[in-house]
Amino acid sequence: MPKIETMFPQPQSPYAISKLAAEQYCQLFAAAFGLETVVLRYFNVFGPRQDPSSPYSGVISIFVDKMFQDLPVTIFGTGDQTRDFVFVSDVVRANLLAAKAPDAAGQVFNIGTGRAVTINQLFRSLSTLLDYELESSYGPARPGDVLHSYADPRRARSILNWQPQINFELGLSTLVESLRLGSG
Repeated sequence: MPKIETMFPQPQSPYAISKLAAEQYCQLFAAAFGLETVVLRYFNVFGPRQDPSSPYSGVISIFVDKMFQDLPVTIFGTGDQTRDFVFVSDVVRANLLAAKAPDAAGQVFNIGTGRAVTINQLFRSLSTLLDYELESSYGPARPGDVLHSYADPRRARSILNWQPQINFELGLSTLVESLRLGSG
């Protein structure tokens, strides 16, 4: 840790394999057909309008949905697993910069904050923001879940001139406020 772009990928789930296959397609089309491609490896993207019922929904939208309904929240595993949560507006900006950066073609970039947050920390932060008083329960770890994951975003900073502008706490506050206003 942190994860750098040159690390050998070791997918642990069908979803992760599909993302790696997409990267390979990008490289193939670049080599075979001269198509300029850029690969952005998004870490745990969150923000308004995430659908908690989607099979690809992130833990934040699932927790927020349960907490808003005052339902119990289950943390899978010990809760000590870490994630790098990056706010959606930072991801949008990374896409725009990658499309325009003259030296980005053919490269892979981590789009994350470089900060590891435990699932237990996430639960406590959201509980505070939402005045949620129930305790979490713990279930067995899910097969294929990565224990620790956070990005080294230095390449994106260097070549794309990108760095996250919304930290974890501000992102959570923004998300919760959007839901309170009915726009999330």
